Amino acid sequence: QLLAQLLTNLIENGLKYVPAGGRIEVAVRRLSDCVQLTVSDNGPGIATQDRLRAGQPFVRFGPGARQEGSGLGLSLVAAIARLHRGRLELQSNDPGLKVLVELPA
Repeated sequence: QLLAQLLTNLIENGLKYVPAGGRIEVAVRRLSDCVQLTVSDNGPGIATQDRLRAGQPFVRFGPGARQEGSGLGLSLVAAIARLHRGRLELQSNDPGLKVLVELPA
């Protein structure tokens, strides 16, 4: 159930920030030592200098920051990943954001 919440939070975040007609892609790959989940979008993304703060509670960025929400989405994703001995990484999707979650296989 927590992994379903992780995926839901990532998709809902994408929907908040991607403009109408935008794209959100979800991919899952099995590697030798982990399962890799990526959720990518073509929205405004998060500046490189802000990506470390993005996993902290109550932090919000960009135009979506004016929308409803608590700023807990990515921090919950990070906590769920850690609980499963995994990790969260935010990358540029140029344009947009790519969220990478790796969980042990």
